[in-house]
Amino acid sequence: MYPEWLEKADHLPGVIQGALGSFLFWLLLQLVQFIGLQFLRAAGKTTETLGRRRKFREYIYRRYTSMSGLVNYTQGYLFSLSRALRGLLAGLIFCSIALLLGGGSHVIWGICFGAAIFYFGSALTWLVPSSDWKSASAREHWKRVVDLEKELFGEVAPETHMYIDKLTPEERGEDKTHSGGSERPPGDKGEAT
Repeated sequence: MYPEWLEKADHLPGVIQGALGSFLFWLLLQLVQFIGLQFLRAAGKTTETLGRRRKFREYIYRRYTSMSGLVNYTQGYLFSLSRALRGLLAGLIFCSIALLLGGGSHVIWGICFGAAIFYFGSALTWLVPSSDWKSASAREHWKRVVDLEKELFGEVAPETHMYIDKLTPEERGEDKTHSGGSERPPGDKGEAT
């Protein structure tokens, strides 16, 4: 009933059986730690990739589609729309596979429709920007574009500097201060009475 090597181990002295059991437990522990570490590394890479994709979507939205009057306004919408259509087509392909191969198998239906929902969701993220991307003032908006360009591409595009330079002093958050003296009320000539 038991494997031969297990029956032989049963006839060993208790000290050796204990050492063998400890070794097997240690080996199992090392294996579980290794598998757990690999899983955490894969999860970390996935999280990093998803974060980078979210930042890229925010960059496309902020740089190209959110502020009216930008030169590349149409290009940003076309890029976002092409990404959304890519997700929609992938989802529809999975729905078609489910219909063609699913038959009576609930497993195939579940896998294909689960994948389709994932792709439909990814398409939707390209069409609907996050609400916190919309509420920024022009100064905060372009500061975030600069931060995203530095993080994603390593440098700030010259066009971004050009857009920042075109902002009015009020949009940049600069105060209009008078250079020289205090302001006097009208009619005051500064004479002491």
